[in-house]
Amino acid sequence: MLAFWGLYSGDGAKGSEDPEDPGIVKPVISFSQREPNLVRFAAEEFRRLFPGAIHFVFSLGEDSAFFMDGTGLEMLRQYYGGRVPPTPQLSKVRPNIDDADRRYLAERRSVPGTNEEHLAFYYFHKQAMQDILTELKKDNLRSCRVPLSPQDKVTASLRRPFKKGARAKRGKLGKWWRAEHCRPALRSSKPVSRVLYSDWSER
Repeated sequence: MLAFWGLYSGDGAKGSEDPEDPGIVKPVISFSQREPNLVRFAAEEFRRLFPGAIHFVFSLGEDSAFFMDGTGLEMLRQYYGGRVPPTPQLSKVRPNIDDADRRYLAERRSVPGTNEEHLAFYYFHKQAMQDILTELKKDNLRSCRVPLSPQDKVTASLRRPFKKGARAKRGKLGKWWRAEHCRPALRSSKPVSRVLYSDWSER
């Protein structure tokens, strides 16, 4: 039995079939941890336990409402070169909505603006927001000296605006993004990082 102290194991998929080799299930273990030193420790220990048979996906998750105001909006301005282009109507940005979009539009939220406006913002600026979050995560990993192999990936997980209880245009990064990198564990205040440990299997 393996125990990973300080890591939160989410309820994500724990395995998926290899698309290039049907019938072979490749385990995927998902952990969340916002303290970067623990992320580094976990990565190092996993590589020690499973040398040559593991790779990582480091992902920074955020509610896209973070980019609607304050620090997030300023990041968006810098990404676009000083001026954020206006968001078109949802019918132009997303002419063919899916079931997830319909559920989102049917939900009620006590926040400024309409669900249609929020969803249009999400799709119109999605690539820009993902690029920004990915670069933030890469900077975080570099500053904390987390070693990356050629097989490792750094990504961003972006939610539709005001999901999972968010009620302000700031999100988690609005609170944490200015914190110094790699402080001692009890003083750190880094954004949540979702770390996927995957790609080892017994045939």
